[in-house]
Amino acid sequence: MKTLYFFLLLFFINTVFSQSMYHFEADNNTYQDLTNATVLATGDWDDPGFNIPIGFDFQLGTFNFNTISIADWSSGGIVSTVNSATGTIPIMLIIGQDIVSLSNTTSPISYITTGTAGNKIFKLEWKNFGFFDDSTSSDFMNMQLWLYEGSNIIEYHYGNTSINNPGESFEGETGPSIALITGYNMDIDEITNETYILSGNPVNPNVLIYHAGDSGDSTAIDGAIPSGTIYRFIPQNTNSIRDFNSLNVRLYPNPSKKYINIELKNNLLIKKIELYNNLGKIILSLKNTSKLIDISYLPNGIYFIKIKDSNDNFILKSFIKE
Repeated sequence: MKTLYFFLLLFFINTVFSQSMYHFEADNNTYQDLTNATVLATGDWDDPGFNIPIGFDFQLGTFNFNTISIADWSSGGIVSTVNSATGTIPIMLIIGQDIVSLSNTTSPISYITTGTAGNKIFKLEWKNFGFFDDSTSSDFMNMQLWLYEGSNIIEYHYGNTSINNPGESFEGETGPSIALITGYNMDIDEITNETYILSGNPVNPNVLIYHAGDSGDSTAIDGAIPSGTIYRFIPQNTNSIRDFNSLNVRLYPNPSKKYINIELKNNLLIKKIELYNNLGKIILSLKNTSKLIDISYLPNGIYFIKIKDSNDNFILKSFIKE
């Protein structure tokens, strides 16, 4: 059996780590309203639809584009490459709830492209928007989408927020619904490529990762998002992993039925964990300083953990769920 695990590990390294995927980071910085931006909408709006030039070529998954759309078929906070409810498209879901302009204030939608050629940043802002289902018409949020030329990094920025009626504003969810969908077939309502859905603590959320044909329960952030929060999706070629030295980590018990403990040497801390099945599909990504991981929900089989330590080295280790 040890020989089988060894060859599975080699297969995993040679297949999974030659693929490209997004890494997620949560950050915090002072939120700033856009200035000198082009205004798309002000006053009353609901389900707005706009085609917007971003000023450079951008790649999201397998899609290349230089124009994005706030889709009028959606709920107001969803951006794609085209304003179409057919075909296969990527979706940047900055917020999934149905948003509207507030009746008692101006809620402009605006955009601007800053920087010089090769290093431009496209910024799209929804300012002081409310929620269609909020009967009080008092809850509001601020948010921006940033796209980076060259690196193809995607950022969701969140500003000043006031949520006193979460049950209605978040439509029965615990908080905003937020995701990055790299491919979605609108005709059959099915994901066709990696989908990253955020859940848990809004300051440091976990990422649930789905693949083509997968289906999962609806999930959301637990509570309102603090001002200054940034959710960052970084396209990565995982060949950049610098250290496969599994001698620096101990997983126990292995095999295990319910929990595994992670022990790093040299007093290193855990910065990030990614969990893969034996087909090389990533099934969970989380920032975690805990050394105890719940695996009770997993089907029996062989799994792999990729750990990023406090020295920014990566460690790969296998374990058996029984």
